Amino acid sequence: MFAYDSGTEWTAIYTRMVIGVRGKVFTCSNYEAIRSITSHDFPPPDIQQLEWEEIGKLKSSWECLSVTTEEDEVLKFWVPAGKEAFAFWNILLMLSRMASR
Repeated sequence: MFAYDSGTEWTAIYTRMVIGVRGKVFTCSNYEAIRSITSHDFPPPDIQQLEWEEIGKLKSSWECLSVTTEEDEVLKFWVPAGKEAFAFWNILLMLSRMASR
């Protein structure tokens, strides 16, 4: 699975690892090293004060996954905003769980 925005914003999910570039930073991780996956941009600190519609707009606009490895390293991967971001998140989650068995 591959998502591309530009030469400095892309992510690829391969059979054994995820590789990507965000900004000018190259990042990669084996699936068995992934401990957790979260959205880098969400939730905002003031989420309790937001309406449901605003929360939905924020969720559909983030473009970065934070992957924490077993060594407590936080890796940032660019993902396309919207449904594709959730697809990348779910696939990475599934692959990391399969690799840890």
